[in-house]
Amino acid sequence: MDEDRQLAAWLSAWGDCHVIGRLLGGYRNSVLLVEREHGRGNERENGRFVAKSSRRSREAIAWLEPVQEAARAAGFVVPRLVPSVAGELQVGGVTLETWIEGGPPAEGELARVLHLVRNFHYLTRDLPQRPGFASSLELLEVERGGDADLSGMPENLVQACRDAWRQLQGERLSAVHGDLNAGNLLITPAGRIALLDWDEARVDVSALDEAALAFGSADETGPRSHHDLRALLAWEVAVSWQAEPEYARRL
Repeated sequence: MDEDRQLAAWLSAWGDCHVIGRLLGGYRNSVLLVEREHGRGNERENGRFVAKSSRRSREAIAWLEPVQEAARAAGFVVPRLVPSVAGELQVGGVTLETWIEGGPPAEGELARVLHLVRNFHYLTRDLPQRPGFASSLELLEVERGGDADLSGMPENLVQACRDAWRQLQGERLSAVHGDLNAGNLLITPAGRIALLDWDEARVDVSALDEAALAFGSADETGPRSHHDLRALLAWEVAVSWQAEPEYARRL
């Protein structure tokens, strides 16, 4: 909880923010629900917000703005990064974003989500890589990028991961959300689909998002799903081997 206290201290950069409580879902980062008092700053931005600790560079945070704008153009509702009083998107390793009301999606929403995801991939097909990150295909040649780190993994496991990613060569690249699961999807009161938690977004093979969405679903995922799922699991192992070793070994 020390990280939570440090995060709360940095919130003064956004004005009169008060912590309401900790939110679930932040496995590697602290995530707090906060409230900013009315009558200060831009009134349109008062109310509830989500504060998060972040290990990303300022350049990596700034990269998210056009990516999230493309997601909105694709049809998603996406939280907006809120600048501090000084105009910074990140202060002391903390970001603040707008709170979105909603409930969990039903299984039948999968087709609608997939349609929006494909729109998003089309709109981001020409983006540069996120600063400090690497795609699964780039990891065929390098050891690190974003949260992926092959340097501490057994050599035979590194080879197995790279074999899985090599099967994706020639596939379409785009921005990917990177953590597309039901826990990061909401249905708003207006019936729109909100997509949350963009911390792991990067440029990579588009099919990895689709594999993540289909993972655990009863829907038929198609004849290429085996390769895509294997590549997705290899990615999860690579990003979790040091941070969540028990989970990585189960995968």
